[in-house]
Amino acid sequence: MSLARKLVASDVGALVTYNGANYRVKAWLREWQRPPVVDAIEALIWEETQQLAGKRMQFCSRHAATHVALVGICGAIAPAVEVKVTGRVNWPEEHIEGARALANQLGARGEIVF
Repeated sequence: MSLARKLVASDVGALVTYNGANYRVKAWLREWQRPPVVDAIEALIWEETQQLAGKRMQFCSRHAATHVALVGICGAIAPAVEVKVTGRVNWPEEHIEGARALANQLGARGEIVF
């Protein structure tokens, strides 16, 4: 019997490749779920204020992540399963810990990326 292991997104500071480009993992994301609508007026206001099409992402903890926020020459959001880890930034450990703490703060706040 084999036990399926849940994928844990790459850690902050990991160097990765995605779609042929090189990046560094900055934070963790998951698809944002719209909160339940209470009444018809709230539903109407909600629909009228939504300007952007497509998926919206929300910062989250590493263990809840399905995607990673990447930085490089430009930024990207990539599915965690599609990035290939190639190394780790050559930073002092306290800098990596600071970057990880920032990612954890973003995840705890659950801010939405538009």
